[in-house]
Amino acid sequence: MKKMINKLSAKMLTVCITSSLATQSVWAAGIPPVTAPTGGNGGGLIKTFQNYMGDGILLIGLMLSSWALIRVVSNGITTYGEISDGKATYKDLGTTAVVGVVLASATFWMVTQATEIF
Repeated sequence: MKKMINKLSAKMLTVCITSSLATQSVWAAGIPPVTAPTGGNGGGLIKTFQNYMGDGILLIGLMLSSWALIRVVSNGITTYGEISDGKATYKDLGTTAVVGVVLASATFWMVTQATEIF
């Protein structure tokens, strides 16, 4: 009985794999093509790889900028919490907000300027 179940399951697996391979082109028909990097797709494999690397470096820079913005907001929330404890004043919160906005803006500006390099 066990042999018969194993044979049946092996045959079912073979049928499933064969049918999936036969209809793969139909399933993949709706998938959009891979987009080219921003630097272009021409010039050979190495140039295309370099363009993808430039996009990757830009993405890392934007993620670091987002992290900096999150840290600025977190510091502002912490300062606001310290106001209720009496450890800080609204002047400290204003200073934190102004410095944080300037730092976050400068970070995003530098990342957008770096896009011209790549």
